[in-house]
Amino acid sequence: MLKRVLIVDDNSLVRKAVCSLFTLDGFSVCGEAGDGAQAIEEARQTRPDMIVLDFSMPVMDGIRAAKALKQIMPHVPLILFTAHASSVLEKDALAAGIAAIISKQQDASALLTKAHELLSAKCEVETRISDRLYPVRAKLSNRETKAHPALGSFRRAGKGCDKKPVRQISSGLDGSTSRGV
Repeated sequence: MLKRVLIVDDNSLVRKAVCSLFTLDGFSVCGEAGDGAQAIEEARQTRPDMIVLDFSMPVMDGIRAAKALKQIMPHVPLILFTAHASSVLEKDALAAGIAAIISKQQDASALLTKAHELLSAKCEVETRISDRLYPVRAKLSNRETKAHPALGSFRRAGKGCDKKPVRQISSGLDGSTSRGV
């Protein structure tokens, strides 16, 4: 599945170039915005996997937009892609929840490399959370399966539910019949 990215820059030429860069690298550009306020609205509508923001924009700059975006979608990585890189900006950006700062003076591959790294890290975190939950589910499933064999079919990941085990479960684990199920 293509990763969806929102591109935010007030310069339409830069915005189009960044969109092309991401598209050619296999991303899906789900939206564009010319300022921070538009970025927030576009993000709400398109639900991107990642957002690339310029710092210096009219209406709302990248730092203020990042703070608002992190409140709306805290797990979406943000990259500040700017010509104004400095240690003060870096401190403000990190405090706003921006995951990375890439200077526009750097090679374009730096932006793509960081995007891949951040999305890969996001996937690893989601996998680690799932892996932590899985042993708990497996332990419960093994206990429940011993108590009632019909529950064993629910342990087949990604296969859906069979009607037969659902009927057996609805008759109750203790053998009693439940009504209205």
